[in-house]
Amino acid sequence: RSRKFKSKKPYFTVVMKSSYLYSHFLYVPQNFTKNYMKKENNDILLQLMDGRTWDAKFYFGKIKGGWKKFAADNKLKKGDVCVFELTKNKEITLKVLIFRLENESHPTLPQELIQREKDRVKEKNTSRSKMYKPLMGRSKQTTEIVELYDVPNAREVLIELYGKILHEIQKVPKDHGYRKAVERIINEKLMVCQEEEDLKKIESRLGCGQIEELIEEAKDELKLIDYMIK
Repeated sequence: RSRKFKSKKPYFTVVMKSSYLYSHFLYVPQNFTKNYMKKENNDILLQLMDGRTWDAKFYFGKIKGGWKKFAADNKLKKGDVCVFELTKNKEITLKVLIFRLENESHPTLPQELIQREKDRVKEKNTSRSKMYKPLMGRSKQTTEIVELYDVPNAREVLIELYGKILHEIQKVPKDHGYRKAVERIINEKLMVCQEEEDLKKIESRLGCGQIEELIEEAKDELKLIDYMIK
């Protein structure tokens, strides 16, 4: 349903991940920041369609200083989709449309969510490639993403994280759908990391963004597993 949303005003869409719901900030897509959020530090309003507002701050590519309260007050859950539409009144306002996963007429399967996230990342990387020259070789100077820094020995770090995920997921019941999905996906990613040594080839085959993003995603998965077994 969120994909059917269209507006003449600038907007961006975020599929809620567990890390977004427990953090004090939410990353704004880099192309949106570059084109529409000219100041690096600004007071903003988050506004629902019913008129309720939450004070927040836009700070170097992130919504913070109010984001966690907004997420808690509106009971956002993993898989929900938020569309942020930019409206400039006396102060910058982001009108937020919330599409609840639980309200979908047909429940979204885990693999469909994964594919949706892959499509989003692919689109983001396509936009980024037009703005920046590709990084050559096996090492990086920068990820070109705000607050996401290059990781030395990133391949080895990612392999270790995937190993931890496969170990920790054993604590979830064997017939649980979440465990089955995680084991299948992580084993596929781990196999790619073991087969390839070049970071660019790993990123290309997995199609989920830069390896530093995969590392953050793996860390989030470990947190989610810990949450599931408590």
